[in-house]
Amino acid sequence: MTKTIYLTILSTLITLILLTQLISGCNKNMSSGATDYTEGVNQLAKEGKYEDTIEISKHTNKISGITSYTEGVNQLAQEGKYEEAIEWAEGIADEPYLHSEAFTKIASNYAKDGQKEKALEMINRALKSAEKIKDLYDKTLALIKIVDNYIEVDEREKAIEILNRALKTAETMPEIELYEYYRVNALTKIANKYVKLGQKEKALDIINSAIKAAEKIKREENKSSVLIKIADSYIEVKQDDKVLEFLSKAYDIVNKLDDKLAKAEGLKNIAVIYAKSGRYEEAFDIAERTEDEEDEYNTKDSTLAEIADIYAKEGNYDKAINLAEKIRNKYYKVIAFAKIAAVYSEDGQKEKALEMIKRARNIAEGIVNPSERLWAFEDLDIYEKNLDQ
Repeated sequence: MTKTIYLTILSTLITLILLTQLISGCNKNMSSGATDYTEGVNQLAKEGKYEDTIEISKHTNKISGITSYTEGVNQLAQEGKYEEAIEWAEGIADEPYLHSEAFTKIASNYAKDGQKEKALEMINRALKSAEKIKDLYDKTLALIKIVDNYIEVDEREKAIEILNRALKTAETMPEIELYEYYRVNALTKIANKYVKLGQKEKALDIINSAIKAAEKIKREENKSSVLIKIADSYIEVKQDDKVLEFLSKAYDIVNKLDDKLAKAEGLKNIAVIYAKSGRYEEAFDIAERTEDEEDEYNTKDSTLAEIADIYAKEGNYDKAINLAEKIRNKYYKVIAFAKIAAVYSEDGQKEKALEMIKRARNIAEGIVNPSERLWAFEDLDIYEKNLDQ
């Protein structure tokens, strides 16, 4: 067997194994991180960088693990079973990323329960694990989650300290196209946290760094994705002209994509950012286009569910409910009402929240597709448990 044939077979096998892991691990809501890693693996395999391909495919297992094991930890903590949650978290001590993720979830639940000292103890454990993470992108994401924990317990100075460390980590990622994509994802997240911590000028500097990194990305699907993230960050710093500029750039790229599903997803993300910026007419126009591109995954309905959530967060509950009613796919109609319920709950309107959950459950009863029906009730269980927090 020649080396070329061997490498071709190896590449194919790696891709098949990775896709199997993603499908089994991520279910209907494949995380954005998993998608990032899949694209990265595919790109490296094409370039013949097979050792790098295998290394990155390992990260996908971590992402799959997060949606299962650490969610189990989170559920135990939500139920007040903290000792059991900690025991579960310690069971993955040899996986620093998962270990850190688990303790951030426990810390968050302690914070919600008003147990600040316990929360700080869990944050310290999460931080110790985060420091052991070798992959710089993973480490950056772990540190950002810890920043959220410090914000939850009102430790602003500590939050800024860890955010500075996350920024430094993001800046030291390798200067290759794959990591430029990851770098933009990380930098936009970091910029948004600086805004939350009252450091708008710092956030603007970081957004500029993200733009420079985005310019190095050649793969159009990835480039459009990061341009949308940059537009979202400009919403946070209230620079409306920049939001429109980067959405326009992203739209021009997405509109030329050959992959119908990729185009539909890109249009969905653009529509959501338009809605977040208050441009609902443009958002709905683009939502209509997603149906033209690829209806198999009900992209239009999932887009409308996101827009309903945005309406609710703005206090426009009537508009949110009316929009949710227009969603044809019953699974996404359930999700829309569940999202509205979550916002009602955050506003302290518990009765309204429970009313929305009841409506969502009634809709779920009518779902014929077994998988969608299962997902709907699983999601509703999670939303309803969160209402009790």
